Amino acid sequence: MIMKLTPGKTLARFSAALLIALFSVAQAKAPQGEDLAKATALFEEINQSSKGAFGLNVLQGKHNRTTVRSGRMPEGGIIFQAALRNEPAAELAEKYGLYTGNLFSPNLFELFNEFVYKDPSANHDMPMGELYAVGEQVFPKARQMVLNWVVEKHYIEQFPDTRLSQGFFYRGIAGSEFEEKYAREFMSFYLNFMQDEMDYLPLYLLAQKSPLLASAELEEVRQKIAVSYDYLKAHYSDGQGNVKPAHKEKIDTLYRIRNRIHNQLTPDVIPMLDEYLSEIHPTYNREFGASKKVFLLTVRSKLKKYFEISWKKIGREAAKIPGQDAMLEVISQLENYPDDPSLMLAFSEKLAALRENLVELQLDRGNRVQIMPVIKMGSTAVGVWSKSKHQLQMAEMIPALLNIMYAEGLLTLEQRDRLLVATGEADGFTAALAVVDQQDLLGTVLRNINGVFGDTLALWEAVQPDKKAKQKIEYFGDNTIKTSEGASSLFFLLDTYPAEPAAAGGKASASEAGVKVLNSGMTCGRLAYMTSEDLEQKNDETLSRAQIPVFESIPTDLTTVAGTITLAKQPRLGHIQIKSKNRGTPNLDISGQGPGNWDNDFLDGFENDNCVYMKAEASTGDVIFRKVDTDDLADAGLDTDVEKLCRRNCLGEVDPNDATFKPATIELVADLETREVLPTASMSWKNFKDVGSKAANYAELANLLNTPERTVVREGMGIPFFYYDEFVDNNPAIRDKIAEVLSDPKMQQVDAGRYRADQLRELRELFFDKDAWFNEEFLNELIDTFDTFLLPDGSKHAMKLRSSTNSEDLPNFNGAGLYTSKGYKPNKKNGEERSRKGKVKEIKDTLATVWASVWNQRAFDERAYFGIPHKDVYMGIQVNPNYPDEKVDGVIVTKDIYDMAKGPAISIEAQRGNTYSVANPEDGALAEQILVEFSEEAPLDKSQYKITIIRRSNLSADGTSVLSADELEASGDSIGNVMTDEELRDLTWLCNKAQIHFRKIMKGDDNFALDLEFKVDEENTGKRAVYLKQARPLIEPQ
Repeated sequence: MIMKLTPGKTLARFSAALLIALFSVAQAKAPQGEDLAKATALFEEINQSSKGAFGLNVLQGKHNRTTVRSGRMPEGGIIFQAALRNEPAAELAEKYGLYTGNLFSPNLFELFNEFVYKDPSANHDMPMGELYAVGEQVFPKARQMVLNWVVEKHYIEQFPDTRLSQGFFYRGIAGSEFEEKYAREFMSFYLNFMQDEMDYLPLYLLAQKSPLLASAELEEVRQKIAVSYDYLKAHYSDGQGNVKPAHKEKIDTLYRIRNRIHNQLTPDVIPMLDEYLSEIHPTYNREFGASKKVFLLTVRSKLKKYFEISWKKIGREAAKIPGQDAMLEVISQLENYPDDPSLMLAFSEKLAALRENLVELQLDRGNRVQIMPVIKMGSTAVGVWSKSKHQLQMAEMIPALLNIMYAEGLLTLEQRDRLLVATGEADGFTAALAVVDQQDLLGTVLRNINGVFGDTLALWEAVQPDKKAKQKIEYFGDNTIKTSEGASSLFFLLDTYPAEPAAAGGKASASEAGVKVLNSGMTCGRLAYMTSEDLEQKNDETLSRAQIPVFESIPTDLTTVAGTITLAKQPRLGHIQIKSKNRGTPNLDISGQGPGNWDNDFLDGFENDNCVYMKAEASTGDVIFRKVDTDDLADAGLDTDVEKLCRRNCLGEVDPNDATFKPATIELVADLETREVLPTASMSWKNFKDVGSKAANYAELANLLNTPERTVVREGMGIPFFYYDEFVDNNPAIRDKIAEVLSDPKMQQVDAGRYRADQLRELRELFFDKDAWFNEEFLNELIDTFDTFLLPDGSKHAMKLRSSTNSEDLPNFNGAGLYTSKGYKPNKKNGEERSRKGKVKEIKDTLATVWASVWNQRAFDERAYFGIPHKDVYMGIQVNPNYPDEKVDGVIVTKDIYDMAKGPAISIEAQRGNTYSVANPEDGALAEQILVEFSEEAPLDKSQYKITIIRRSNLSADGTSVLSADELEASGDSIGNVMTDEELRDLTWLCNKAQIHFRKIMKGDDNFALDLEFKVDEENTGKRAVYLKQARPLIEPQ
């Protein structure tokens, strides 16, 4: 029954308990107040450490411990080799129970320290018999370790670029031979002492990603297809985020493939990929084959491997478990009849029995983990069978998959048996699926996952820096279900063969009206219509928990919202449904009224931004959907708690618990006394407190590389912070607006993106007011100085004014791309020199543009995200002549970002001409990618440089047009490379010299690298020459 009501109708009353349950995740044990601040600080400290959670890499012996670096062997032989937790990681684990840096060898050693030797600093071997003797005491801590371990692996997948994640990829972080040995010991010990049936789930999830099982293929596939889609969509979009028409088919097709892999994976996705690569995007291999940013070939390879089932290999593993003759007989028959449904059902029962009868198996206690590879490989076989043969609608598929879900730990024995009985009584395949749906299988699984991991997830969420990061931790349940063979396959069948709920009380059900209730719940909020174009422009990222979005198509992600409605069909395991189930918010699929149909009956009479009350019940399909008159809420007939909810979400009454940006925690440095415009030659990197790091580093680069015979870094100047501060201080309207913005609590609310954008735009516009005050003496001095920079023909040189704030190049925050730079042009478009008045107008506009960019929304939000105080940000400016005869534009990183070198190397991206930028590519232009390897012992020896062209530029010889793939291929070698080998060797030499120098003065570690920009220009000499124009430490995202 669908009820669309007018504001005057009275609603049924709902209890406060229900309201709370629907709008808040169950509170788990996590530190509060001062403890939370300390735990968060420790977690941040881990993510600032070069090795993440790891400290010394040790060789642990029976009687002493040595470091790997020392080269000394420990006494009594090596027990294991691994890196131990560093101090903040150890403190975070000991005081707050949040374990990072989890490895099998050190974790097992820690259990021995505490429970066997009762000395945290003891040196010893690890006789498992002694640990088993105190096993019941040990297990709670072992369980706590495993729970954190599994969540940490989820964290690494979601945040691969953080220091915590990167720490696991350091060479030698753990000896593989020891990790394999102690993985078996640790997990078998755990299986012997489980104290609850659901203790099995975290161990199974850990085993999947342990050295004993190579089973992370599907998870990696899902990550890589998502990364590839996001990158290609951005690559083929314009400056506003819209996919260019010429590339729309590529992106739309890839979007369907991405969703198929994430939500409805079957073997036919491989031919879909093949068609995409051969027909839709035939230039993919040439353009992206060697790229480290898109991975479609890797995705195809891993999918092919996943769908290849080896019954012989499964049989070899099963034979290692004594007493499994019956299972081995079934496997033997499946080798000859791999699609036989009765055999597959019998096999699933044998797998489930391994978990159910674990204590009765004839396995040595130290080898109980042997059930894991059999269950994992067997579950994959059953899952692949059900997906590849689903059209046959075999009744055996449903009980087989329920057995697999039990074997994987997602269901208890009682839950599995109850579902087997209920589905067994159903009449056929589709009826059995309907029973599964009615039994709320997804809710059951999510409750099981949350029951096991709730406290641990709450702990990890609590220490994350912002709302977006917390939401990524929330993806844990989503990912756990999607990587389960049993669950993902069964939900695939439910999506493919949906059952309609029965009509309630003889009235029209929601499904009959084309409305499907995917998740029950009750909410109140403002409608937010999101078109496909809105999603392309990422407008959905500004949605708040006070809104109910109506999506024309399925978004790639979903922030916290009050409820959801889609005009497109949702997959059962889509992120919208799983998040709705977790949050208890209603989720409707109204695609049955016509996909993409905004004029459907359900939305008739409703408009964007209407305040609505919505209640949905999945079991009956009943929906209540009505407008709420916000001008007369007191008389709207709402329950007190519902009225409170409507007031918060529709009227914006501030809830003190709303998420806000974290308080500023970083102290910025700025000397506001320096008034002199400083020539580049007079500065060094130490002038960062006067003019900002960009201008100071530019000067340091010039001092290092310029010689009397050659200019590598052009002479320029740095405009100090003083003049920005003076400008703001002498314009009351700007000063007052800044004070208003910084004191407005709504500006700090994460959800208030649109409001923040409007306020900041108003502030920036004040910088351009025709009556704005400028220091006229300063303006005239600048113009006079700029006029001394002349082109070879004697005309005035255009100058580039580049932002150089005091909030850039900070630890874990480089500020790249946040602020705006602008050129000062002394000549009109016709080449005629501007009048003095015209130059004053031009310099005012140029300065205002750069200064106002302190208040760009992206800069404001990034500073808030990282805890950088807005009030202490000052804008300096780096000034240098532009490059009118530019032949090449490029960027360099002084490390191998292509992951192709055997030793040290620098990575270069270069583009010919001055029409297309490397940093901001457009219109399908591809830069040339170059790797130059060099000797670690002789980085300045040009004769040892090895040059590799990874990808050619696709621009014409004059750099003015993009060549098609056929045109580029036809050109052969006639166009040539963007840079000559001599230029590349020269550039590498300059960059290596800079790398050595800056690492020394900035006290960089082994991972220190520079991010540099360069040009090849002919202006001064008439010959091509390499110039550097920026150097900053490479700060990789955390």
